[in-house]
Amino acid sequence: NHEICALTRPPLTSIDQEIGETIRVGAEVLLGQIGQPPRPRPLLRTITPRLVVRRSTDPRAEHR
Repeated sequence: NHEICALTRPPLTSIDQEIGETIRVGAEVLLGQIGQPPRPRPLLRTITPRLVVRRSTDPRAEHR
């Protein structure tokens, strides 16, 4: 989901990949591993993306 999506005509529907949350969780996991033995299995964390509906797919959507 990029700011430019809201500036086009019509505004484009996009996916917000929650980059800030992804960075925060990644840093939390990395910092938590400092001084710890290697994990036997990878740690899986799911961060749910968010659909940002704009008028390109729904003419009733408000311009944001």
